[in-house]
Amino acid sequence: MEDRYKTIIDMNKEDDSHSLILRQIRKGSRVLEVGPASGAMTQYMKEQLECQVSIIEKSEEGFRSASVFAEDGWCGDVESEEWEPLFKKKEFDYIIFADVLEHLHNPGRVLERVSTYLGTEGQLVISVPNIGYAGVLAELYGNRFDYRETGLLDETHCHFFSYYSMLDMLEQSGFRVIIADGTRLGIADSEFRNSAASLPEEIRTLLAEKRLSDVYQFVVTAVKQEYFDSQNLNLDNRLDLSRGINRSRNVLAEPQQYEAEIKKLLEELEESRKIAEHFQEHYLAAINQRNSLTAYAKILKESKDALENATFWKMTKPLRDFSDVMKRLTGNKNKKLDNTSTSSWKLTEEEREKQTKERFSKDISFSILVPVYNTDRKFLEEMIASVEAQTFRRWQLCLADSSDSSHSYVGKICRRYAKKDSRICYQHLKENLGISENTNAAARMAKGRYLGLLDHDDWLHPSALYECAKAIHEQDGDVIYTDEDTFRNHPKDAYCPHFKPDFSPDTLRSYNYVCHFLLFKKTLFKEVGGFRKELDGSQDYDFILRLSEKAEVIVHIPRILYYWRAHKASVAESLEAKPYVIQAAHKALEEHLRRLKLNGEVLDSSVPSTYRIRYELKEKPLVSILIPNMNQMKTLKKCIDSILQKTSYENYEIIVIENNSTDPEIYQYYKELEKNQKIRVVYWDREFNYSAINNYGAGYAKGKYLVLLNNDIEILSKDWIQEMLMFAQRKDVGAVGMKLYYPDDTVQHAGVILGIGGVAGHSHKYFPRNHVGYSYRLTLAQNLSAVTAASMMIPTAVYKEVGGLDEAYQVAFNDVDLCMKIRRAGYLIVFTPYAEAYHYESKSRGREDTREKQTRAMGEINRFRERWKKELQKGDPYYNPNLTLTKEDFSLREEDWNWNL
Repeated sequence: MEDRYKTIIDMNKEDDSHSLILRQIRKGSRVLEVGPASGAMTQYMKEQLECQVSIIEKSEEGFRSASVFAEDGWCGDVESEEWEPLFKKKEFDYIIFADVLEHLHNPGRVLERVSTYLGTEGQLVISVPNIGYAGVLAELYGNRFDYRETGLLDETHCHFFSYYSMLDMLEQSGFRVIIADGTRLGIADSEFRNSAASLPEEIRTLLAEKRLSDVYQFVVTAVKQEYFDSQNLNLDNRLDLSRGINRSRNVLAEPQQYEAEIKKLLEELEESRKIAEHFQEHYLAAINQRNSLTAYAKILKESKDALENATFWKMTKPLRDFSDVMKRLTGNKNKKLDNTSTSSWKLTEEEREKQTKERFSKDISFSILVPVYNTDRKFLEEMIASVEAQTFRRWQLCLADSSDSSHSYVGKICRRYAKKDSRICYQHLKENLGISENTNAAARMAKGRYLGLLDHDDWLHPSALYECAKAIHEQDGDVIYTDEDTFRNHPKDAYCPHFKPDFSPDTLRSYNYVCHFLLFKKTLFKEVGGFRKELDGSQDYDFILRLSEKAEVIVHIPRILYYWRAHKASVAESLEAKPYVIQAAHKALEEHLRRLKLNGEVLDSSVPSTYRIRYELKEKPLVSILIPNMNQMKTLKKCIDSILQKTSYENYEIIVIENNSTDPEIYQYYKELEKNQKIRVVYWDREFNYSAINNYGAGYAKGKYLVLLNNDIEILSKDWIQEMLMFAQRKDVGAVGMKLYYPDDTVQHAGVILGIGGVAGHSHKYFPRNHVGYSYRLTLAQNLSAVTAASMMIPTAVYKEVGGLDEAYQVAFNDVDLCMKIRRAGYLIVFTPYAEAYHYESKSRGREDTREKQTRAMGEINRFRERWKKELQKGDPYYNPNLTLTKEDFSLREEDWNWNL
């Protein structure tokens, strides 16, 4: 199995053969997968679909990789008959050939043989390349048929399929197709783009009109002939036999045809603009969409002009630009880790030489603590080698070995390395005292000024100590931690990057997001008392909590510098391997709260090994709920009814701030409201200014805490006030936000990320309500840079301290600006997912449909970007620079976007 065949599963991709195949597989099925390669589909079927998977793989490397997720399997050529005895008593619900049949000399014969292993209602699922793809035909017309390393003309392909030859092969092998589907790709995006460029115009037109010429791969599901006949099944043909190349990528059309395309696309753009106008919570989506659409329209005009000039380069140049704009507008679904920004595993010789030679003025030295216990020989040697490969040379490796007599090779390996390198220190412990005491024993050997923690089966990135030394030199941190990734065989194949926020105390109390790689001053280690045996299982979590209480400077390095090995006995693979972890974590958190004199109950959150703290309310103060309103009687009534009917907290008042309503029924409703002693209506008679209106209402508030609430909010949680108040009562917290949903139960707000779109965007916008989010962040109380004023609690004293909402922001970004002022004053912002509401998204605000409104909106954007320029350039500390700033989904950052900050 070669790296070029490595598969990444993305079930959100529509035109991807692997996702199309996996959508056919029922949960809990028995599956035979032929040619699993790296095992990506095998893993998905096991972990996500809970299937029992057997495999046949020719490559030894591929077999080793995929067999981790398989029930059983055979390593060898499927065209031989040697594998059949292994499966003679098996019966499968599905047999899968994903991009395999084209590599076989006699695929039909193989299908005949495997059919005997299908159950009565079993299905065959295959994907094969389309030799009738327009790109291949373009190459043939030019008298070429060049093999390539990958793609439709892969150099290892020895069989080719058209649509009908594929159907014939299946029928002759005893199968009938029940689902015919495929992936589509325009020539402009394929490996054949150059072949198409030189074709005569009439040939290009013919290819564009040819049936199935845009199908890159066929993906079909078939059943045995007798089952098809007995059940009278019909063909579900999802292939449009009349369709040619995807029109949005069609570089083969004539200029007259393309003018029609431009007109149609412009109509679609107008519809997209209308949709974008709807997203007005902070105007971010509308503004970004509008700017992108403007650029897009310009490019379309350039495309038309170029076509009229009738030169191929002028025709394709604007289309390439158009492609770039569309990627930014809609998002590229092929999310790939940019290793240049996140530390790829392998250093160049230039990088290694530069880091090795660099010297720091401060006295920096590291001792890496490793408790060793019955470690796998290969894992142990790889761990030591990863330390030896460090570009920063002032290190000491402290190995404390508690292995039993049956694993005596561990000591021999350690002594061998220690003999070769004096920086490696080894001690065999008389007995196994547990991971905490064994780590403490390693610490007693340490001579470095900083200590670091490394598990006995993990790897350090070659630059790990260099980057940490650099951070210490520049920031003088007491504690340093880095991003990390998880791997099974080698770090180059790591599959689960964890890009962390900077130090976030409330996030840390929700789960141990810090984890690895962790370094700290040796003096601090002694001050907190090292590791505690009674917390074995969550000893790292307990230790990090205690470090955070004492450290003055905690530095986060947003680079992957630690690789966590996942295997059956490790926590990285499954929490079920060590169930005592959760019990120890509860104890660590409870004691942490007591030391900080915070009274609270530690509960499990919805995701294993994450936690929810229900802080005790010190008092039950008056909470003032401010609701600006203009007209919208039904909307306001739904909001207030939800408060009155669902709120379990009793000590609150509602202040409705009336803003120039013209509808008589709203004034009648105000009269009804004022019969309730908890509700007052005050009147604002000047122009609409969201900031000024709330500041005006705050002047009437009697509460110790304010809640800024939009009139289009419908409360869902009965204890929503308690859930926010338990955080807001703390002296270190300046504002608290809720989790808000659209009416379709997708996420509207889960906190605000600074810098998205050049200003700010909502965390996990449009994610399903029950989604856990990136690294579980939709389920956790956490610190963020800002929360929306659509539903925000803030201590009245803090509101006054920072000057309330800045009235220069009439509509947008006033709440983000407020939170930035609160953070600048030294307070934390907290988002809690345990206070929930529907948000009907600014019904009364109106659209940005006039030049005056658009000018005002851009003025607010520019004001925010100028005021918080340094913070925007530095990046959101509660996000991560390796994550996207063009979307709100925590996807990986693909390329920098120039926001002209």
